[in-house]
Amino acid sequence: MKTAPLKRQLPILDTRTSEYIIAHWLEAITNFYGYYHQLTACISQGIIEKELRSNLAYMGQCPVSELIKLTRCMQTELAKLTQAMDQVDLLKTPTAKMICANLAGHTLRLNQLSGQAQTRLYLIKRSAS
Repeated sequence: MKTAPLKRQLPILDTRTSEYIIAHWLEAITNFYGYYHQLTACISQGIIEKELRSNLAYMGQCPVSELIKLTRCMQTELAKLTQAMDQVDLLKTPTAKMICANLAGHTLRLNQLSGQAQTRLYLIKRSAS
């Protein structure tokens, strides 16, 4: 199953209130981290199973290579998340509007990756046949 590359989109969110944006950003972080943790646990389990039987190319109906690719994207996003967290302290500066727009865009990206992770986790649970 191929996934289309995610495109950077300008956020179409109301940036009038930084509290609204931060609340949605924090919610996206929570969901993102939960899915990331579930995927890495599945991959770890898959690696153990692979050692027990050779040729584990799929977990359920999901190719292991797609899981690994997605978790790498998620790891990259975690690094960006750390940088974004440093920006939250700057919300009281004149650049607050730009920072809010960046956080809104980051929220969209986190939600996109979480959606992909949710789909992969669903496919893992489905029987391979």
